[in-house]
Amino acid sequence: MFKTKKKSLRFIITFAVVGSLVIAPFITAMASFPGGPI
Repeated sequence: MFKTKKKSLRFIITFAVVGSLVIAPFITAMASFPGGPI
């Protein structure tokens, strides 16, 4: 059980890192445009 929990935690961290790398350019692009959501 502990092994599975550790593996899922590692997957969540990897997913979060990849997700932030993918989303960050979109947030920067939205912020740079005038009248954007940010």
